[in-house]
Amino acid sequence: MIKNKKWSDYELKILYICKYLLSKRVQYSFIEEMFLNDVRCENRSAEAIRKKFNEINIIDFEGANIESTKEYLLSLIKKEPYTLEEYNKLLKLPIPIIKHFISEFRDNNIPVNIIESGHVVYNKSNFVSAQDTANYSLNNINIENPNEVLFGIVSDTHFGSKSCEVEKLNYFYDYCKNKNIKTVFHAGDLVDGIKVYKGQEYEQTYYGFQSQCESVIKNYPKIEGIKTYAILGNHDYSFISLCDSDPFDKICMYRPDIIYSGKYFGEIKIGNFIIAMHHPDAGQSYALTYKMQKILESTKKFYDGYIIGHYHSSVSLFNYHSNWSCLAGSFQNETMFSRRKGLRNTIGGFVVRMIKKTDKSIIIEPSWIDCSRI
Repeated sequence: MIKNKKWSDYELKILYICKYLLSKRVQYSFIEEMFLNDVRCENRSAEAIRKKFNEINIIDFEGANIESTKEYLLSLIKKEPYTLEEYNKLLKLPIPIIKHFISEFRDNNIPVNIIESGHVVYNKSNFVSAQDTANYSLNNINIENPNEVLFGIVSDTHFGSKSCEVEKLNYFYDYCKNKNIKTVFHAGDLVDGIKVYKGQEYEQTYYGFQSQCESVIKNYPKIEGIKTYAILGNHDYSFISLCDSDPFDKICMYRPDIIYSGKYFGEIKIGNFIIAMHHPDAGQSYALTYKMQKILESTKKFYDGYIIGHYHSSVSLFNYHSNWSCLAGSFQNETMFSRRKGLRNTIGGFVVRMIKKTDKSIIIEPSWIDCSRI
């Protein structure tokens, strides 16, 4: 590591922008990782980076007009689809910061997407906004003891994919049956969809709307007494955006035990507890919990449970803008796409007990059911 070497304007620009981002809970590791991976930055120690970061004041730096930088980035995206690497050269900003700005655009319902080729595109027609996700009806589940509930959680089953783990999903539902669980929440991507990424059709057993719907109708676990409350994910939504056909309309017609609970978002009252399900539509971040935290921070309503699908990972988190939240895992094994992206699929689901006591305190007991070795 070098000592006492003058900080370049480029390095200072990174620090000043991160000073702005830190108010939104960006971690020191985010900054250190950028310095480590950017050839234009000196090989500075973590201690030196943190010390300099704490010394600076954003109002002293004229070049750190963050809003103008974001507006310029958005204007470029609207004009022509460039890759992240091209934006890196045009804006002289590290790719993680550009990705962060893109994430902020999406949080504000601006239809910006990073497609499989790495290009950043502006596309209103296939974008689902937060307003769209609000178009759901509140499901109300009545139970014998409303102050004590027990339910299962699954996500990302991807019926139609060669990597769909139907046998392991059946094991999970059998486990729920043995525990006398009557309710399972599904956080999206029930089917694998079409044209979500280049070459997807070569990784599918069932291609197309009809065959994937029939696969769910025939093969999704069906156990008397258990109902599954499911929301659309981005793979499910691909049929709506490309074919104007909703797979859940067909599936739920033939499978009344599967209840359509929203597009990308659903809210369910079970007993005296409010549970939210959310299927975001953005890539995984540098840290497993970062996207999860960003989603929870943007949530205006407080929930007893907040279930997040899409990321194929398993995380349990207490008292962070909800009483309890989780990344819900998946029942899709590795694909060529996930291997290329370096993504890890965690196979399994949660079983959760919630108890509301007379003194208004709440006991939450989540259990992760690992199905990877079944």
